[in-house]
Formats: sequence, C-alpha cells, structure tokens
Amino acid sequence: MTTPAELQAAYPFDSWLDDFEHWAPKAPLRAPQVPEVMQYFHAKYADNLQCAAMSSYFWNSFALFEHLLPGMVTAGLVKDGLISTAAESAFYRMTISLPEAAWRSRVTIPSLVATTKDQRDWNEDRS
Repeated sequence: MTTPAELQAAYPFDSWLDDFEHWAPKAPLRAPQVPEVMQYFHAKYADNLQCAAMSSYFWNSFALFEHLLPGMVTAGLVKDGLISTAAESAFYRMTISLPEAAWRSRVTIPSLVATTKDQRDWNEDRS
C-alpha cells in the first residue's frame, strides 16, 4: 500500500495539474472511461513504479472534485468556469496528504475554502 507521502513524492502537484487539465474537458469521468484513463497513465508514467497508485489517486480525486464542484462554485473557488491556482493547489494538498478513506469527511467545502485562503496567503508571501 502506498502511503500519502510516497504518493506525493511520486506524483507532484505539477504532474497532477497537467493530468487534471488534460481530463477536465472530458468531464464527467465515468466507469466506461477507466480503461482510457489507465492507458493514458501507463503510457505517460511507464517508468514510474507508482503508476497504478497515481492513476487510482487521480481517478478518485477527480471524482471528488466533480462531487464538490457545485459547492466550490457557490463558495467562489470557481469563477467563470475557472478554478484559481490557489484552490487547485489546496485541493491537491488536502487530498494527497490524507488516506482516501478520510476524504469524504475531511475534504469539505469549508475546509477547502480555509485551505485555499492559506494557500493564497502563502503565495502572496512568496511574491
């Protein structure tokens, strides 16, 4: 079993974001698309020993994102069909750092709003 720390090391934010941007136009993702997603990951990350864990994480995080999307729009994290970089980063940080079993209870709209604010503050401190 891959730990969240191992997964984060194998699948950094920039890679996840690239995959997210590739698959977002194809949303909503559904079960018949699993083979296509798996093929994409095995082709793109063929040399990565964590490829299976990465594709599973991506699939499940994307499904959670789709589930939370209406609340994210209401909360202002998505405007005009675009999610802010801070909100993308916050979502990734929250999901990658937790076991998937904890996502439904810990990755909520209020926690995502708070983490996005923290991410924006951190980004501003670095500018």
